[in-house]
Amino acid sequence: YGPGGCIDPIACNYDLTASCDDGSCSYASYTDVAIVDVPQGPATGTASIMVPGNMGSATLDLRAGGDLNSASETFDVYFNGSLWQSGLNTGQQDCQLWDVLLNEDVTNLLQPGVMNTIEVTTTSSVDNFACSKPARGMTSEFTITFNNSCYGCMDTLACNYNADAVVDSGCVYGTTYG
Repeated sequence: YGPGGCIDPIACNYDLTASCDDGSCSYASYTDVAIVDVPQGPATGTASIMVPGNMGSATLDLRAGGDLNSASETFDVYFNGSLWQSGLNTGQQDCQLWDVLLNEDVTNLLQPGVMNTIEVTTTSSVDNFACSKPARGMTSEFTITFNNSCYGCMDTLACNYNADAVVDSGCVYGTTYG
């Protein structure tokens, strides 16, 4: 047997010299899901999601279901306390989740390296969604794909050291004057 390392060629830290997979592979993106249930309106539901410290960008697919079949039955979405979208609606009233927004860039809404809060508020007309137990106004599903930056300088003595890097892409060193 040869040296251990990541033997998956699509991983950020692929090791051409490794002949034994040691379980260390790191990938440039992954997906996480947050579910926000909201009681009968007007009401608010929240969820939290951990954002990786090496996030390069993030995209969101939002699906929702519930009592959202008229123009007055809407919901608003907040990230970390700031309004992102308002007046969203599916035009449907059933238990199925419907696409609301797809492939939305939410990079600037998220704070890397910490838990982030997603909040959904509804209008008063989003009332008893009878097919859910217990009855509620709506359910929303936030699928976030994090595209992580796995490249960077890995030398702690360099000016551009990146603690989250798993593939060294070059370092910059300060100049000594004197």
